[in-house]
Amino acid sequence: MISIVTPLPCFSKTRKSHIASRAWPVFPHRHILLALVLLAALGHPSRADAGDGLEKLETAKRLMKPDREEWDTAAQLLREYVREHPAAPAAPEAYVLLGHAMDRQNQAASVEAYETALKNYPAASPEVRQDALQGAAYAYYRQGKFAEAVDFFGRLIDQYPASSKSTDARLWRGEAQC
Repeated sequence: MISIVTPLPCFSKTRKSHIASRAWPVFPHRHILLALVLLAALGHPSRADAGDGLEKLETAKRLMKPDREEWDTAAQLLREYVREHPAAPAAPEAYVLLGHAMDRQNQAASVEAYETALKNYPAASPEVRQDALQGAAYAYYRQGKFAEAVDFFGRLIDQYPASSKSTDARLWRGEAQC
């Protein structure tokens, strides 16, 4: 059994020698115990820095909410996330979010992010793929590149005909063809 003996506070010089003679508990690896306690209390840096990076993704989502609208910061976090974690399960969603964030600044860059999500992640969820198709179509439409917008609206309609986004795409495709 390991007992932890803590020294009593020293109130006089006479007791000081008595306290100094007391030994710490018999625990040969107490420095390891101390390190484990500190790591548990402070959090290991590898969890925050070299983990899956989801904290960057979640922070970017919060920054993009209507009450914040910090698009530049969100775009920077998303760029870092996709650069550091290109094979992560959330990478396709991060590219779509990057497209949304970049749409406020640079529509050509937003189209590139949407197309990267579509090309590099063919197994992404249908919701993510629909968002990427719709985002690219809208960005092309806002750039005045109506032929490309019609193409992406058409792909959305063909690949996801029962989706509510396909209903919107039919309307916007008609508008882009005029």
